[in-house]
Amino acid sequence: MIELKVDQNKKLVLDDAAFISFVSNHVLKEMEDILLDLLKRKGSFEDLISKLHKFKDYPAACNYMYARFYLVNQNYEKAKELIDSAIYSIEKGNEIYEDTVNGNIYATAGQIYASLKKYKESLRAYQDYQLCITRVKSVDTQDGLLSFRRINEYSLSDLINNEVTVCSPRVMNDPYDSLILKWGEYMLGNEDRKPHIDYLVKSFESYRIRSFTSAKDENGSELINNILMWSHYAGEHTGFCVKYNFSKFFLKTDERHTTRFQKVIYAEPNEKINIQVDTISTKLGLFTKHNDWKYENEIRLISYQPDTLGPFYSISLDEASSIDSIYFGYKCSEKNIETIKRILSKNLNIKYFKMISDYNDILKLKPSPL
Repeated sequence: MIELKVDQNKKLVLDDAAFISFVSNHVLKEMEDILLDLLKRKGSFEDLISKLHKFKDYPAACNYMYARFYLVNQNYEKAKELIDSAIYSIEKGNEIYEDTVNGNIYATAGQIYASLKKYKESLRAYQDYQLCITRVKSVDTQDGLLSFRRINEYSLSDLINNEVTVCSPRVMNDPYDSLILKWGEYMLGNEDRKPHIDYLVKSFESYRIRSFTSAKDENGSELINNILMWSHYAGEHTGFCVKYNFSKFFLKTDERHTTRFQKVIYAEPNEKINIQVDTISTKLGLFTKHNDWKYENEIRLISYQPDTLGPFYSISLDEASSIDSIYFGYKCSEKNIETIKRILSKNLNIKYFKMISDYNDILKLKPSPL
């Protein structure tokens, strides 16, 4: 459905983003059908030009289709010439498509460059592909997000520097935390894999993650009371939990950096997930976990910044984002409480709580103001 909005003159107009999506989805779908039908019939390049002539006002899209034709027919030099032209056009803003379309163009470029043994260019193209496909709409975080932490130099550093640290999925406690890495492992295990697979999989290494918990579950219950989260992620109740309020300005859509919040999807208890497939979606690869983790109610911050090396890096909070509250575990020492309060002493708006036993509901905790 195309969405309309009312402009300042009270006229119904097509929203810019909706228009781009509409054009991208409908034009590209029709062009795709033409290309696939022609390849199936083993038609000629001249035939393809003739059939795509009506789309001459979309030269980048046409060059993308032409490049795919030559890629299938293993004329990689000609495919490179055409895909380079398509990329030049979209990067100069001559044609505007939604990010998923731009991502497909970069992915095709990655395959073409690898076929020509231009491996550096292939990796760069696949990194640009990842940047595009992660530019999805973020979930609503207006209720705030919780971060349960042990007390150590890393958690305190985030408070001191007003940052959140993201890390590679490879250093997380669950090796199945991000299935995109397991899919890459499967693809690299295929002896007959094509050259581009190595660079596509290598592009996954630039993903960084920070796990947060929703402030409330789907039933409206406060998750700060969740004993399991305190036990597993806050040093067996000796740590603390930060409640963040993130603004829309915290999210990045830069040329070489994308950040988005997404809700984790938990597989059904007996659901079988087969990743022996040629492609994997970001939904499955980055946001799907085993049902055993459902108690976490995770909202995941995905950051993709390929020019920053190392398993960890920090992202500064923007001026409109802030720490709303600090909750201390019921076993958190007075020394550690005072240390954190001192670190945050310049921010007079932060509220402090200590978790205590709720004797009316002993299997839950409750926050007590400090």
